[in-house]
Formats: sequence, C-alpha cells, structure tokens
Amino acid sequence: MSWIQIRAQDWKENRFPHISITHLKLILFLCSQEPVSVALSALNLAIQFHVWVSFFILRYYKLQLTPSKKTYYEYTGLWPIYGILSMNSWFWSAVFHSRDVELTEKLDCSSAVALLGFSFILTILRAFNMRDEAARVMVSAPIIAFVTTHIL
Repeated sequence: MSWIQIRAQDWKENRFPHISITHLKLILFLCSQEPVSVALSALNLAIQFHVWVSFFILRYYKLQLTPSKKTYYEYTGLWPIYGILSMNSWFWSAVFHSRDVELTEKLDCSSAVALLGFSFILTILRAFNMRDEAARVMVSAPIIAFVTTHIL
C-alpha cells in the first residue's frame, strides 16, 4: 500500500505502516550527511571572507581619513568583528551539516546566537546613532551578558 492509497478508514483504525524517522539511517554522500547544506554554507563562508577582505581594502586604501588616521564613519571598527562572527557561524554551520553530533550542534547554535546578539547590538547603536563610548557600553553590556549566559 502506498502512502497515497491510505483511506480515511485505515487512518481511523490505525491500519497503515508506521515509519519512525529515528529508525531511518542517514546515507552519507561524499562524507557528508547533508551535502547541499554543506556546500551552501561553505559558499556563504567564502563570500563572507571575500567581503571581509574587501572591507579592509576599502578601509585602508580608499576611504578618506581624518588627520588622526581614523575614518569618518564611526562604526568602522565594529564591522570586522561582525565579519569574524559571521565567518565563524558559517564555518560551524558547514561542520554541523557535515556531521550531526551533539558537539557540532551546540557550536552551530552558539555561534548563531553570538552573531544574532552582535547584530542586535549593531542595530541599536546605529538606529539611535550612539557616538558616545559610555552609551555604547551601557547598551552593549547587558546584551553581551544575556547572550553569554544563553550560550553557556
């Protein structure tokens, strides 16, 4: 009997073959459990690395600098951190989709939470145009503490 041929009466009487997803074995293809997810995560990692390097080229060779050798954009120092967190997240995503074990799942989720927390900090700092260092610390510290306790 195929799944399409199950009638309503069979469903009510519980007379259909039951397959539990936990009993199915994962077929490894090219040493990976989910090769498409691994490939797309690796592609995202490569693109993120390219953008990260391009940002440094732009920052040091093409942007105008103040007399004190800083850029006019106040948040220039935060974007490399965002790039590192993004690359870390995509790396652990590729590893997790390659081998789904408890450790890789925790590392994947933890890196994603760290990236989301930092994205939230950047969003608040840019939305409210916070230029004062004390205000940045007052906003960032509770979010960093929350994200850290969530990860641990």
